[in-house]
Amino acid sequence: MNVQNRYILKNNIDTASMPLFFTFTNREGKMWSIPYKNTSIGFEIYEPSGKKGILLKKYNCLLKSSVFRLFFKIELERIELTDSLMNILQRYYGENFEYSIFYGTPSVDQKITIQIYRGNSILGYCKIGQSMKVQKLFEYEASMLEFLNKKGVKNIPEKTFEGRVGKENVFLQSTQKQKGARTLHSFGKHHRMFIQELYTKTHEKCKFENTRLYKYIEFLNKNTGKLDVIYRKSILKAVKSIMDVYSNQLVDWGCVHGDFTPWNTCINENIFFVFDFEYSLKNAPSDFDYWHFVLQTLIYEKKLSYDKIVNYIKNLFSVTASKEEKIRNLILYLLYIISFYLMRGGSGDLEIAGFRARILLGVMELEKRLEEEQ
Repeated sequence: MNVQNRYILKNNIDTASMPLFFTFTNREGKMWSIPYKNTSIGFEIYEPSGKKGILLKKYNCLLKSSVFRLFFKIELERIELTDSLMNILQRYYGENFEYSIFYGTPSVDQKITIQIYRGNSILGYCKIGQSMKVQKLFEYEASMLEFLNKKGVKNIPEKTFEGRVGKENVFLQSTQKQKGARTLHSFGKHHRMFIQELYTKTHEKCKFENTRLYKYIEFLNKNTGKLDVIYRKSILKAVKSIMDVYSNQLVDWGCVHGDFTPWNTCINENIFFVFDFEYSLKNAPSDFDYWHFVLQTLIYEKKLSYDKIVNYIKNLFSVTASKEEKIRNLILYLLYIISFYLMRGGSGDLEIAGFRARILLGVMELEKRLEEEQ
């Protein structure tokens, strides 16, 4: 059994009275524990993109078959949350709730997510992490949710609790996600409407140098040496072009989600719900979220190569009006996301940053070609 991030569970030899769970790991090293009872709603925490994972979620009613479990490499085990975690959850959700667990995406910011539910009603979500960096992320997300709720942004979580519980950082939040909620894997009207609402309700004029985004661009400007030498000159050129446009200028930008993807959104009875705001920015071009959604789905769901991704972007711009600002915003987004991964600095982050840098080079070639055509 993979034991990653299982510090939230009791280490108890007498397990006969503990609840029974199905535990499985995907090929990326992500792990889930879903309760044996009320399995269907427990699976709402699982958002697969691969065919095998989609089949597992669709036919989870067959999990009691040992043959089915063997095919999907699923183990049966008895587990229970630690007393300190149960106490905080009971304080806010009462007695007799159930839970399913996602042990987190392997990274330096790895966090556990617990889905809390009673019957067929999802009550909320609990995120847990141990590092100081995760603590700062939870504090930031809590402040951003409070800010956005005060601004009247709809269909986002509300903070229930944020703070230390024993050795863990814990963040509880409400949810509108319920059983049967769908994940939209293609960018459409619901995504556009939410992005527009974020801009309309939060945009303000401010100096570029006072934005969080500026700090990322400055960090990248000073740390291109962390990237392969083939990218450095082009990235510095792109940084200079952005600075030439925005230095000492007022920008009229609004809040962006920062990690706007299918797996951080869902639709339930025509209500589009968006969650996980820990990487949000208060001031950035609104199409940041569009580009993040498009590129993350192309990379992680469609698993396209660099060449195919750049070709996809070229096709988008072939039918796009007002190309100059849009391509500049794409370049600014790519500079930001490269800087983000360099700053995070975990295992694999440099490789991710390098792949985005390759895409940036292709976009800069496209920009040059468009300029020559004018």
